[in-house]
Amino acid sequence: MPHISTFSRVGAWFREEGIPLLHEQVLKEMHRD
Repeated sequence: MPHISTFSRVGAWFREEGIPLLHEQVLKEMHRD
């Protein structure tokens, strides 16, 4: 099980960097069909 500090670091990164990447991926998935 990962440390909570690692988890919060990932969470902080995700809020800053991950959401635009995820959003872009979701749009690609939506436009695929």
